[in-house]
Formats: sequence, structure tokens, C-alpha cells
Amino acid sequence: PLKTFLRFCQRKGYHKEDLTKYIYVPSREKKVLQRILTVEEMERLLEIPNTETTLGIRNRALLELSYSGFRAEELLTLKLGQVDLVTNTVTILDGKGNKDRVIPMTNEAIYWVKRWLSRRPQFIGNSDTEYLFVTKGKIPVHQRAFSKMLKRSAKKAGILIDISPHDLRRTTATHLAERGAPIRQIQALLGHSTLKVTTKYLRLSEEKIKQEYGKSHPA
Repeated sequence: PLKTFLRFCQRKGYHKEDLTKYIYVPSREKKVLQRILTVEEMERLLEIPNTETTLGIRNRALLELSYSGFRAEELLTLKLGQVDLVTNTVTILDGKGNKDRVIPMTNEAIYWVKRWLSRRPQFIGNSDTEYLFVTKGKIPVHQRAFSKMLKRSAKKAGILIDISPHDLRRTTATHLAERGAPIRQIQALLGHSTLKVTTKYLRLSEEKIKQEYGKSHPA
């Protein structure tokens, strides 16, 4: 606004010199991804659902699969046929960019998905819906409802930062990278088209960078 005003004054003849050249406008800082959970925070979060109830088992299975690199919309629209309990993988069909990919499930995810599948029939009654994660209304869990559940669980777990389903995806990528997973494999898991996108997801600690530097640098 100040530069616009000074140009107006110059046009009106109030001053001859272009004073806008003396105005320094700082560039916008790139947003730093701060919302990455530690392994300990993630473990506390996963323990929050009350697994004495069917709803709690469903929510535990949801959170366990969230810690695998899914986009929220991919996770909430999963159908039964996409989950393979023989190979313990989940197939994403026509993901972002119309790409298919296969995501392995962790041992904990396998356990809780199986428990949810054993309870799911009585939860949905006579509904024939094919969606894996459904509500008592027999419809897929809405992204807004999942986000609210996540925020409530995080608060109960004593996590002070405000997290979203997408932050769990970033957390998964960072935890894998910190434990030595090749970035190409992380790229394939997340379904990114380029490595540049994948690296934006990662926030490695200074100590981890030093460790890798020490192991890798020939000098």
C-alpha cells in the first residue's frame, strides 16, 4: 500500500524521485513443517482409543493405518477388496495422479484391522457397504469426523501441537527416513511424483543429520 501511495504522489508531481526504490519488502518465509510427532508421541496417540468398545477398535485401526503413509481421502475411502490379509498390504487404486500403489501394513495395523473386521458385521448390521471404515450410520467415516477424533485423541495423549491427518503422513515419512529408509522407497510409499515433493515432507533432527554425515562422508 505504501508503494502504491508513493507512485500516486509521483504521478501527481508531489515528488520527482521514485521513492519506492527505498522501500525494502522482505520475501515471505517458507512455511516450516513443525507438526511432526516424535515416536513416543505417536505411540501415546495410538494407545488412546478405548479398545474395549467396537468404536474404539475401529478408531485404533484407523490410527494404525494412518501411520503408514496414506492420504486421508485414500484411507477413508478404502474398500474391503483393497486390503489383502495374505500379503498384509493395502492397494491404492487411482491415487493422486491416477497412480496405483501398494502399501505394506505394520504388524500392529494388521492386528487391529483384523480385530475391526471381526467386529464390523455387528457394527453395520445388515448393510452391504464395501467401505472398510464406516460409521454407525453405515456410511464411510467423514474426513471432518476423523480430524476431530484425531485432535481429541492428541489432546488426551498430552500432545500440545495441533495436528491433522496429513501431519501423520509427514510423521510417517520422517520416522522412516530417520531410521534409514531410502528416500526413493519413501517416495513410492507416499505416492509422490518427484523426490522434491518427498523431501518437503521430511524434517530430520540436527543430531540425525550429524550421524548420517559422520557415517557417510569419506573424510
